[in-house]
Amino acid sequence: MVLASLLIITTIAVEFAYNSHVAYELASSQRDQLAAYYLARSAINLQRVELKIEKQLRAQYAGQLGQVANSGITSEPFCKQMPLSTGLLKGLSSGLLTGGPAKPDEATKKEETPAPEAKKDLEKGSPAQVVEGAKDFLDFNGDFEAVCDTEERKINLNIFRADPLAASGTQTGTQQAVTPQSLYDDQKSMLYALLMQKEYESIFKGRPDEVKKVVNAIADWADKDDQINEAPGLAGGAEDSLYTSYGYKVKNGKYASVAEILLVAGVGDDLYQKLAPELTVYGDNKINVCQASAPMVRAYITKFAQTNPGIPTISPNDTSAWAKVETALQLVCNTPAPQPVNVAAAITSALGVPPVPALASQISTVNRFYRIEATGEVNGSRVRLVTILDGGQIGAAAWKPLYFRVE
Repeated sequence: MVLASLLIITTIAVEFAYNSHVAYELASSQRDQLAAYYLARSAINLQRVELKIEKQLRAQYAGQLGQVANSGITSEPFCKQMPLSTGLLKGLSSGLLTGGPAKPDEATKKEETPAPEAKKDLEKGSPAQVVEGAKDFLDFNGDFEAVCDTEERKINLNIFRADPLAASGTQTGTQQAVTPQSLYDDQKSMLYALLMQKEYESIFKGRPDEVKKVVNAIADWADKDDQINEAPGLAGGAEDSLYTSYGYKVKNGKYASVAEILLVAGVGDDLYQKLAPELTVYGDNKINVCQASAPMVRAYITKFAQTNPGIPTISPNDTSAWAKVETALQLVCNTPAPQPVNVAAAITSALGVPPVPALASQISTVNRFYRIEATGEVNGSRVRLVTILDGGQIGAAAWKPLYFRVE
C-alpha cells in the first residue's frame, strides 16, 4: 500500500514537473517570438528614418549632387546598398568601423584616461556622448536585420487590368516608323521577353509557346474581358476554360499581391520563386533600368528591339554586345539623379541606332515605392516582416504601408 502510494505520488510529481517544463518552454518561446517581432518592427522603423533622412538630403543638395561626377553616389537607396543590422550598428557604436578605440600609451602601456575636456564633452551631448547613447540603445537581447528594395525596377502586374482593346498608350518605333501599341500588349511583350531569358530556361526548356501561354494567363487573370487574348486584336477561347480543374474561376480584377500569380494556370512554385522578385503590383508601366536586375535589363532591351522597327536585336549569346549595353548603363546610372532622357540616349547609343524620343517616356528614375524585409531573432526564435511603403509624400509620417505581412 505504501509503495503504491509512493508510486502514485512520484508519478504525479513527475507529470507535474514535465507539464510545468513544457508550459515554461512554451511561454519562453512565445516571449522570444514577441520580442523578435518587435525587433523586426524596430528595424522597419529605422529604415523609415533612414529613407526620410536620405530623401531630405537628396532634395536639399540636389544641385550640388548633380555637379559631382564619378562620386560613387548613385540613385539607389542607401538602405539597399548597405542593409541595416544590429551587427552594423554595434560595430559603428563600438568604433570598429570608425577607427576603433583609442590606443594605449606606448610608454606606459596603459589606457589613457579621458581629459577633463573630454569629460565635459560627454556631458554636453557631443559625438562621444552620442556613441555612449548608441551603446545603451543597442543593449538588448537579440538581433535584427533589414533590407530594402525599390518596386520601380519591376514589372507591374496591374497594368494588365487595362482594356486589351483600348487605344494605344505607348508609342514605339524609330523616328521614321512609329507603331502604336497598347499598354496591355506592351506589358505582355515585356513579360514575355523576361521569361525568355536564360534564367528561366530550366523551367520552359526552350518552348516559346509555353511561355506565351503563361504570359497570356497572367495577363488574362487581371484584364477586363473573359476571353484569352492570344495576340493584339486576336481573342481565343474563354478564360475560365483553363480553370475547370482548379475549382475557381479567373479573377478579372487587380492583383492584390504578387503571390496571387500562384493561382494563375501554368504558374508553379518553381516559376514563382524565380519570377516573384521581378514583379510588383504598384507603380506604372515604366521600368527603372538603372536599378533593374540583369535579366530585366536584357528583357527590356530585347522588348525594345522587338517592338521597334529598325532596332537590331541582340543575340543572347552575343556577350560583347550585352557588355557594351551594360557599360553604357553603368556610366549613365552611376550618378545621384540620372534622367530618363540620358538613360534612353545611352541605350540607343550602345545599340548604334538614332535616338528614339518615345523611349525616355518608358523609363523611370524615381524611387517612390519601397519594399522592406526585416527579420528579428531572439534565442533562436525568428520573425520575418515584409512591408511596402508609399514614399511619394514629402513627410515620412505620411508614408502609408500598402502591404504588411508576418512570415
